[in-house]
Amino acid sequence: MEFVLGIDIGGSKVLCGVVASDGTILRTHAEPRAKDDGIDGMMAVIRRCADRVLRDEAVTAVGATIPALADAKRGLWLYAPFSKLANIPIADMLQDEFKLPAAIDNDVNACAVAELKFGRCRGVDNFVWATVSNGVGGAIVINGALYYGSTGTAGEFGHVCVEDDPAEVLQCCCGKWGCTEAMTAGPGMVKRYGEAGVSAKEIGARAKRGEAKAIAVYRRTGVYLGRAAAMCVDLPNPSAVIFGGGISMDFDLFSDTLHETCANRVFTEANKNYLLAPTALGYDAALLGAACLAMQIKN
Repeated sequence: MEFVLGIDIGGSKVLCGVVASDGTILRTHAEPRAKDDGIDGMMAVIRRCADRVLRDEAVTAVGATIPALADAKRGLWLYAPFSKLANIPIADMLQDEFKLPAAIDNDVNACAVAELKFGRCRGVDNFVWATVSNGVGGAIVINGALYYGSTGTAGEFGHVCVEDDPAEVLQCCCGKWGCTEAMTAGPGMVKRYGEAGVSAKEIGARAKRGEAKAIAVYRRTGVYLGRAAAMCVDLPNPSAVIFGGGISMDFDLFSDTLHETCANRVFTEANKNYLLAPTALGYDAALLGAACLAMQIKN
């Protein structure tokens, strides 16, 4: 059995874990990080988290997920709309920090790899992964491998337009209006709910308690995700669209409108048997994805 260090760098937290080659997570530790902590602050959080999980196992490599545009081949953090961090040689920094080979990729790409290796898509060669959390991202797997596109940034599910009604549209952090991210990520849900001081998590809790206003927010979220999912189904013709991230943990609250909207918009004759479903990996998807990146270094 081999072991790697996985690092899930999120927009608001860092999660580190030691993961075995069969996908078993031995230990994890998470700490919050500030949106404006900068690269030095972020690296300090990573070091503290790693120190809490590294023990006697002979860890052979480090993998990290980046909540942003990434150049996996060159190990670069290209740009994060949320934090504005850009052009950071993050793989080299991790290699210097831990004295181990390091690999990085966009967090959603890594989640898709984990789903392919350990989750619902084992044996599925063509699928789309969508993360819906503080932001929204996507990844495309074609013929069993990630599709990166011409510049390495394919699958930006979060920045396709799903709303153009002036009465409803919200501006995205990328500068455009009506993006999937603007309308369905946690901050967008909070804006649509319209009550100061209430988090997306609390909106979910209220929806589960039967509050009509909160239920309506989730149902509308399903409409927006259904519009985006239909585009994903029509273009690469996947077997499945898999949803991860914090918002997707409440999949049942928006599943009906997601399926209904996608079915009404997709080209049915060309796509008769696609699946829309939550990840089988839960909150561990990104950490397992980071571990997969490390495992691939030796392959």
